[in-house]
Amino acid sequence: MLTAAVPRDPDSVRAAEIVKLVYAALADPSRRSAALAARLRLYPEHGGLKPVNSSTTLSACMDSVANYALLGTLDTAYGLINQCLTEEPPDAAVPSSAASFFWGPEMRAFRQDPGFQPLVTRLNLMEYWNQYGPSDDCELKNGTLTCH
Repeated sequence: MLTAAVPRDPDSVRAAEIVKLVYAALADPSRRSAALAARLRLYPEHGGLKPVNSSTTLSACMDSVANYALLGTLDTAYGLINQCLTEEPPDAAVPSSAASFFWGPEMRAFRQDPGFQPLVTRLNLMEYWNQYGPSDDCELKNGTLTCH
């Protein structure tokens, strides 16, 4: 017996479209501007800065931040993550996936950007690294984290 197709969640459809376009842009950098334009087209109500999921969780925000970082728009990525952190309730715990997402090889440029130090300080990661040492490919000198 055939059943009627259940309409998909519009945010899921939009998120899938963005992911597809981001990976196409990674394979062919000439498609980068098309991916950024699609972001604005699919999320016009927030200038394209709405997380790719209607949920305002930090995990959904990280997906959007990763998209912008992978497309080379690091200022936008940092602006968005700081906006999402500001909108989180003060007692909200940052999921471990939020911190681990920084360390993929595709996020190297994100880690090397000057905006990384204030972000990891805001996420209280510096305290951990001062005690246990920094992550691979990074060094900590006089309270300053430098990633290579």
